[in-house]
Amino acid sequence: MNLNPKTGRIIGFLFLAQFILGVLINMFLLGPIIFDEDFLTITSSNTTTVITATLLGIVLSGAGLGIAIILKPFLKAYSNNLALWYLGFTIISFTITIVDNTIILSILSMSKEYVNANIPETEYLQSLGSLLYEMRIWIHMMDMLVGGLSLTVLYYGLYQTKLIPRVLSVLGCIAVIIMLGNVLWSIYDTGLMILYLPVGLVQIGVSIWLIIKGFNLTHLAPYKQ
Repeated sequence: MNLNPKTGRIIGFLFLAQFILGVLINMFLLGPIIFDEDFLTITSSNTTTVITATLLGIVLSGAGLGIAIILKPFLKAYSNNLALWYLGFTIISFTITIVDNTIILSILSMSKEYVNANIPETEYLQSLGSLLYEMRIWIHMMDMLVGGLSLTVLYYGLYQTKLIPRVLSVLGCIAVIIMLGNVLWSIYDTGLMILYLPVGLVQIGVSIWLIIKGFNLTHLAPYKQ
């Protein structure tokens, strides 16, 4: 099995790209529009931004799938089941992301109908738009839940293989536990956005480490076949 430590640098750049895209989409592009109280009115006036954000969201999730594919031989060197679990969760997450962004584009179409509708039709369209919005929220929560499980497997695998310093893997596991706890809190109640910050900070740290150092394959050697 030919494993190149420099592959870690590619993973590092992909991690960093994911973080940047996540912030760009949620804080500057889609978030301010889709979470606005008058989202059904303003969405249609931001068509280009919404479409761009949905396409970038697919790229973001696709990068995660790419990471899982690239990492598969490294994790497989330790445990084939571990590699398959990680790949499986990322495939599920990618699929949910496609559905999530399709709902957003449906909200965009509904918004265009709403702003051009006659007064008798607006109440019906508003109700339908609200239903689509709530559906999107639940799908997004499921996406984050599966994404959290994927990250749990990832950081556990990185801890076992020692591809990065174990302290980073442990911090990653702790951050993911906080993230998953907040996702569950959000499902039952409201949650706090700030509780997603630790997993982002760890991702930045891991990204920088991998870009500079790459993978450490010294401890993986006993598992190679």
